[in-house]
Amino acid sequence: MSHAGHGEEKNGRMSLGEAALKGALAASLGGLAMKLVWEAEQKLLPAEERLGSPTKGAVEAIAEKRDIQLTDAQASAGAAAFYGGTMAGWGAVFGMVQSRFHPPDALHGLLLGGILYSLNFPKFGLLPKLGVLPAPSQQSRSQAAVPIGPHIVFGLTTAAAFRALS
Repeated sequence: MSHAGHGEEKNGRMSLGEAALKGALAASLGGLAMKLVWEAEQKLLPAEERLGSPTKGAVEAIAEKRDIQLTDAQASAGAAAFYGGTMAGWGAVFGMVQSRFHPPDALHGLLLGGILYSLNFPKFGLLPKLGVLPAPSQQSRSQAAVPIGPHIVFGLTTAAAFRALS
């Protein structure tokens, strides 16, 4: 199949590669927005209830399970790489789905944020399973509410950025 300029197919539809790249960029922006909201919400909690960086906690927990000693700098670097890669990966999927099925931007973005939340924070999620965070039912209401806003912001920012890039 031949492609027209700028990664578009002859019928004017964005190629999957271009959609994946634009989605990865969009979700990287969404991930930055999520991190900023997460950190702002942490400051609203009493110091003893702050959750810290769940990504860094996951990197440290995985290293510990494998008897790998990490310095704080190594754990931070690993967390940054893992976070960035995860955001880009989910964004690539978002972009491909968005470019082919055209669900409403906000709805698709909220679904993306909800998927990420559900994979990580509930009792069955990665973070409680790794022992990084307790399940929401074992946290204060304030702690349990913290991840919700950042995930909404992530999804909506990713959707808006993808629309702007398209």
